Formats: sequence, C-alpha cells, structure tokens
Amino acid sequence: MNTLVLACAVCGAGVDDPGSASYVWMSVIISLLPLLMLGGILAWVVSSVRAAEKKDAEAAPRSEP
Repeated sequence: MNTLVLACAVCGAGVDDPGSASYVWMSVIISLLPLLMLGGILAWVVSSVRAAEKKDAEAAPRSEP
C-alpha cells in the first residue's frame, strides 16, 4: 500500500524528494507565464500608443498667437 501512495507526486509531498521541488516550481511557472505574457502584450500596446501620440503631437501644426 505504501508504494502506491509514494508513486503519486502529490501524495509523496511530505517525503524529502528532490523531484517534489520541480513540481512546485513548474506549477509556479505554468501559473505565472500567461500573466507575464498578457502583461508584455499590454506594455507593448501602451508603448505603441504613446509613441504614436508623441509622433502625432510633433507632426501637428502649432498655432502661435
């Protein structure tokens, strides 16, 4: 019975197993990767919009009184 329990990565979490840390770290990476990707896309969009607004502001004719 004990060998069946230790065969599971989650069930053997209390055991000092070097492989258990890799499961935890990969879970963290897999959880954060989509958030980082969306954050990168959002930062790129914001940067592109700001650059376009700056270019439009420089190209617009200035009215001097």
